[in-house]
Amino acid sequence: MQFERARRQLESEIFVKLIKGELVATGYAADTPLDSPRTKILPDRWRLLEPDFRESTAKGRGLEISGILVFRNARDVSRTVGAKRHSQAELRRWYLGWISSNQESGNAPSRDEDLEAARERFGEVVSRSTMRSLRKELAPGEWKLHGRRRER
Repeated sequence: MQFERARRQLESEIFVKLIKGELVATGYAADTPLDSPRTKILPDRWRLLEPDFRESTAKGRGLEISGILVFRNARDVSRTVGAKRHSQAELRRWYLGWISSNQESGNAPSRDEDLEAARERFGEVVSRSTMRSLRKELAPGEWKLHGRRRER
């Protein structure tokens, strides 16, 4: 009895935080293809949804969402949502374009800047080791020099 009351209280608090946008949730809409990525559930949608915390689902007004995950902030969500699907060839083409545009503007980004830009484009799924391998293979020699760079 006490456990049930505590569970309902916790669920109620989580629900209020979802509505206020203090917590962020993601899930799969029932009417999307099986290979669709999970999507962020906007805070105002929770006003229309009735969550089932035990089943990780929510329903309401013709909407059905399954596989719901709740996160503390949007940054945590970005690790699982919005990861743009890409092939190694697509990442490679993007990196060649990144190199070209930076050379045209006279920039020589660091390997951390390469990684940050790749993750901005493709999501957190781009690994540090993948980008380091691409940089080693494709980046101009002056980008790979060790030590502090000279001011231009």
